[in-house]
Amino acid sequence: METAKRKTLLSLFDGTGSICKPFVEAGWTVRRLDIDSRHGADIVVDIRKWDPLDSVSARARMNNTHGVACVYKCQRCKGILSSCELETCDALDTDTRQLIKCVLGQYTGLLKRGWNESKALSTMSRVVGQLLEKHRYTYNGMINTLYMYDRGDDVRFVSTLAHIIFRDGTVNWGRVASLTSFGAAVCQYLKDEGRDNCVELVGEEISAYLVTHHKDWLVKHNSWNGFVEFFSVAEPESRSRNIIATLVGLAGIGAAMTLLVM
Repeated sequence: METAKRKTLLSLFDGTGSICKPFVEAGWTVRRLDIDSRHGADIVVDIRKWDPLDSVSARARMNNTHGVACVYKCQRCKGILSSCELETCDALDTDTRQLIKCVLGQYTGLLKRGWNESKALSTMSRVVGQLLEKHRYTYNGMINTLYMYDRGDDVRFVSTLAHIIFRDGTVNWGRVASLTSFGAAVCQYLKDEGRDNCVELVGEEISAYLVTHHKDWLVKHNSWNGFVEFFSVAEPESRSRNIIATLVGLAGIGAAMTLLVM
């Protein structure tokens, strides 16, 4: 007797596998597509640039696909996104990762400044530079505490600290700038230690935290255009004073820092 062929599902925006779980339990073969590779997606790609028929093997797989699952929820309205909204959220993810990567790369000298860089990049670079100049000893003290023991290439403590900074539920551009400034200080330390490869890892930790936990806030506040508007009329010191005080407190009492070291 011939064995029944298993059905195949293509599950979109499903890096974690939460969407396709019922199909897996029902015995389907599932291929997951997502822009984020961290959770084991089978196809890691920006879907706007994906050609599912770009090869003979790809066409064969699509011909054998019995269904497509796509549930993409907006953090603002908690509903299904239209194609226009989907493009906006995807663009925010891409813009955030690119912005943070460029800021950290330029600060450490691993990337050269471009003559036509965006207003968001030039503003973030200015703000980060001013905060680091003003609070360099605070950041360096925190970094020395964090690197009491050799961490190798593990930079996950950056996202842990991000959770500490935002743990009271308050989100504002000053805190975003302060987190990025701390990331820049960490990157400079790692570069000086000969770990240039970790600079991009730090950028990924920061950007992934922002788009995962605060995407709805970023969209509501006009994304990175809102950042430019916010810091166009105010010095970063006045906008970030509260969070700097928080960082000083953490470094002084050693509570959160000790947890990160362990």
